Amino acid sequence: MSQRKLTDYEQRHCPTCGRTDFDTEKAMKIHHKLSHGESLAKSNEKYQCLVCKNNFGTKQGLNNHISKIHPKVWSRIQEQALTLTPVDPAKKIQGHDQ
Repeated sequence: MSQRKLTDYEQRHCPTCGRTDFDTEKAMKIHHKLSHGESLAKSNEKYQCLVCKNNFGTKQGLNNHISKIHPKVWSRIQEQALTLTPVDPAKKIQGHDQ
């Protein structure tokens, strides 16, 4: 399967906060590291939403997704002080699909 080239918009669109006013992809990545505390460098770690199974490259991206799309789940996570961890693609929970 071939990878498609990202559009200029996708390259300059912050996946965490949605900001789009960057002149270059590099400027967006610097913003992401400074503003959100996580690098967008390629990583094998993926954070998966347990509700809808969408994957996110950063913990902050997953947090933002859950808080906006699944607010009831987010409230439970906050109330119970749960920690979100990366999905390990090599491990499967018995009886569950990834």
